[in-house]
Amino acid sequence: MRKKFSAPYHIKKHIQISDRATIFNLMVGLNGYTISSGIISSELNDEKIVAIPLDVDDSMTLGYLQHRKMELSDTAQRYLVMLKEHIRGYGFTVYGD
Repeated sequence: MRKKFSAPYHIKKHIQISDRATIFNLMVGLNGYTISSGIISSELNDEKIVAIPLDVDDSMTLGYLQHRKMELSDTAQRYLVMLKEHIRGYGFTVYGD
């Protein structure tokens, strides 16, 4: 089931973006916001990008897809190990280890 978060007020414009750099530039330039996991890296972003938790009882599950007949490459496996460590560093639970 997919759940859509909604703002408590009317939004005049909606912009759909698919890459991190563009969304961060627009958020800073337009004083905007986005709904996301809240897991951001201070190494990639400046102090203008901050994560503010929503005051809601909802949760978010993140995951990845893998073709059942294909093995992950060594690089992909190392990436997942590093990603899970990074996520745990924010105090989140990682399932499926």
